[in-house]
Amino acid sequence: MNNPVFPRPTSDLETEINSLRSLVQVSIVASLIATTSLAVYQLWQYRQVRRELSGQAKTFTTLRAEHGRQNQIAERFREYGTRDKNFVPILGKIGLKPLESAPGSSPPGTGPGLQTATPKR
Repeated sequence: MNNPVFPRPTSDLETEINSLRSLVQVSIVASLIATTSLAVYQLWQYRQVRRELSGQAKTFTTLRAEHGRQNQIAERFREYGTRDKNFVPILGKIGLKPLESAPGSSPPGTGPGLQTATPKR
């Protein structure tokens, strides 16, 4: 007869299975908490970086414009170096090479009928 008042004894195997089941449930909950925490942290980092970069976008635009102006100034210096040969050493000091003169044209101070003087030693 089955007597519901007295529970039947559980075997060691059932106890072991119940223990293993609770261990698996705890590890699933722990991994879920860890994954959620990591996702929240990454979202926070993403927002921080976006804020920083949006603030620096104006700086990058300004730097690009300045770089363009610097290139224009350097180009004007190089053009001036083709007109005034005394300016070529200054170009060399700042790291610029003078522009090559156009083919068929002669540098200033030379031309048909003009000869350059050779320096005396």
